[in-house]
Parts: sequence; structure tokens; C-alpha cells
Amino acid sequence: MRVSSFQLVESLPDLKAPHALAVLRPWIDAGNAGTLTLARLEACFDAKELGRLARPGNFYDFTRYRPIMFQKEGTRQITIPNTTVTYCKREAAHDFIFLHLLEPHILGELYTSSVILLLQRLGVSRYCLIGSMYDIVVCGLNGFG
Repeated sequence: MRVSSFQLVESLPDLKAPHALAVLRPWIDAGNAGTLTLARLEACFDAKELGRLARPGNFYDFTRYRPIMFQKEGTRQITIPNTTVTYCKREAAHDFIFLHLLEPHILGELYTSSVILLLQRLGVSRYCLIGSMYDIVVCGLNGFG
């Protein structure tokens, strides 16, 4: 199933007013804080893949986000950098949508509107961006050593 620029699994799951948790790499992910947090939550809630961008090359410069080639059981494999979406269903509370967003290099407006359309289509009622940024730490000598 296609929703804007995203290719989703064959049919959308029936979600209860899901909350979306997102990380935007690399800009707001210093020390991989957001990525690690989202991965841990996905593991705890046994998240399942919902979809990814159908054509990530429309948004990403692959000289900056490099595809990775490797051998697996004697077969050459390649992973293409992409935005991925997973979900989990919960019994007594809102379901979750997890978004691993890569900062786009081109067509940022289309990328943003695609993410918004996806969240609307999934009926997301609340979202939260998880991450971290580098900053200057200043230590003063005002009686604090």
C-alpha cells in the first residue's frame, strides 16, 4: 500500500489513536541518544515494520548517507539508507508508531508533507520528537569550584 512517498505493508493495522515517537538523524541525535532510545522502545514493545520510503534516493544524497554492501551466507547484500516506520499495538492504552527519520538533502518540503500525510492516515493523535543536541557547557567560579 502506498501513502504519499511511503510504501507500507500490504494492509494498515487497526490502531487505537496511536502516539508517534520520532528521531531525526543526524541533526537532533547527538551521541545517538534518540536512535538508541527508540530502538530500546521498539524492542520492549516488540514493534513490527510498517513501511519505509519507496524511493529514498528522491530525498537523500547517497554520497552523504552511504549504502552498505556486505556478504551474508555467500550472497552479496546491500542496505540503502532509508526512513523507516514501525508500530506496536497495546492492550489497554494508545498504540505507538516509531519513526526513524533521516534528514533529507533534497525535496525537503515533499519529505515533510509525506511524513505528515502518513501520520494523518494512521490517525496519530500525538507525537514526540526524541533526540539530543551538542551544546557548550560553561563552568563558572561563582562559589561552585
